Amino acid sequence: MAFTIEDFQDLVRLLEQHPEWQAELRRLLLAGDFLDLPRLVRELAQAQLRTEERLGRLEQVVLDLQRVVADLAEAQRRTEERLTELIAAQLRTEQAVQRLATDTDGLKGGMAELLYSRHASGYFGSILRRIHVLSDEELWGLLEEAMAQGQLSYPEARDLALAEIVVRGQSLQDGSETYLVVEVSWTVDSEDLERAIRRAERLARTGRRAAPVVAGTLLSRHLEDDARTAGVWRVTDGHAVAPSAG
Repeated sequence: MAFTIEDFQDLVRLLEQHPEWQAELRRLLLAGDFLDLPRLVRELAQAQLRTEERLGRLEQVVLDLQRVVADLAEAQRRTEERLTELIAAQLRTEQAVQRLATDTDGLKGGMAELLYSRHASGYFGSILRRIHVLSDEELWGLLEEAMAQGQLSYPEARDLALAEIVVRGQSLQDGSETYLVVEVSWTVDSEDLERAIRRAERLARTGRRAAPVVAGTLLSRHLEDDARTAGVWRVTDGHAVAPSAG
């Protein structure tokens, strides 16, 4: 027997009259998975909610990490600033120590110059006899005469006038009048050697016999060799060494 439109309409009226039959009809007509759809939707919604909660916690963790990173960056910046300050302070300290060392060397050099000048006979007695240390006036008078005769220019004479000690005496070897042009430092360096050689050569241009001398407390082995090669006397701790001596 065929199911007609009229039968369907009668079924609809019966379902409207008996709502409780609708659930049973749905159970019969719909597949089990489709009936479970509302439950699945609820479970999905709950899962989504849990995911959002976890995402929210993750976002908070990220924010906390960002704050930590920002704090670390600020701490690093302060550390670098402090390090820069410490480096600058260290540099100032090193500069101060260097100035102090330079001042100390200068003071020692001045004391050595005074000592060699006051006790010239004792220090240079193994080179000359009848030793006389030229005063500034005596040396400049000699240089004025050399400039007048065209033997030295003013810059050359001025340079020679700045020699630390100029000693006149008679050579122990042949008795001839000899001048010693002496550069004195606590620690003799290459500049002292160069000045002694240069100034002795300029004094020799005035027609006088002149010998360069470096004097001090310390003299490096390398400078010893240079002095011997250049024909320069070395006087250390009161002991004079001839240019030719090793």
